[in-house]
This record gives sequence, structure tokens and C-alpha cells, in this order.
Amino acid sequence: IDDDGRAEQSLLFRERLCDNDDDNNPPTMTTTTMMMAGAGIVNDEDVGTGHHIAIYVGANDSDFEAAATNCMDGGILWVNKLFEDRVLDVDSAMQEKQFRFKDIVDIENGDVLYALEHEIRAVSHEMFPGN
Repeated sequence: IDDDGRAEQSLLFRERLCDNDDDNNPPTMTTTTMMMAGAGIVNDEDVGTGHHIAIYVGANDSDFEAAATNCMDGGILWVNKLFEDRVLDVDSAMQEKQFRFKDIVDIENGDVLYALEHEIRAVSHEMFPGN
């Protein structure tokens, strides 16, 4: 399948998301796939499609903070208006123990490769499967 290199760029994007600048202790990711239940969910800028994935980042809150900082610096933090949390900076991400972004972008030029809601959570989040 010819995807114009989007799969490779998507992997590079996810590596950059989790980069904690610690080559001796790289962060890990645990992914769960979810579908939000609800009638009348439509695909729009405010609420997405209802499909999303939850990714638990790192081994500790420092790794999560690095991921939140990387997303904030990249300008991709996003608020899904269906939820009460309004995370638009690292401090609120640390308080909520999660943040969201929707666009997977080419790290070289910023072009959107895919749009899928990602809910990034700290391993200290109450819903972490390892708890």
C-alpha cells in the first residue's frame, strides 16, 4: 500500500511525542483502543468522530510531563468539548493526568498526516491498566 510515507512519519511523530531526552531510560507506551458511546456524535472540529485511543506514557510523571511539553511546544494540544477537562498547558495536563491531541503531524513540515483523537495519560492516572 502506497501511503506517501505517512506511516513512517506517523512513527517518527510518536517517537518525538514520547522523547524524554534520556537515552538510558526511554519511556514506554501502553495503548488501549476505545469507542465513545453516544448518539449523534458527528465528525467535527470540536468533538471528533467518537473514536479515540488512550495511550499511557512513560514510567513516571516526568515522562508524562515531557510528552505534554512536546505536544504543547508542537501546538497540537486539543480539547474535546464532550468532556469537562480543558487541558491547554502542561500544568493542567499534570493536574488532570491526561491531555488530548487530534492531529498526527509530519515533524518536518507540520502537515497533518492523520486525524484521530489521542488521549494521552500518565501512568499515575486512575484508569491505568497496571493499577
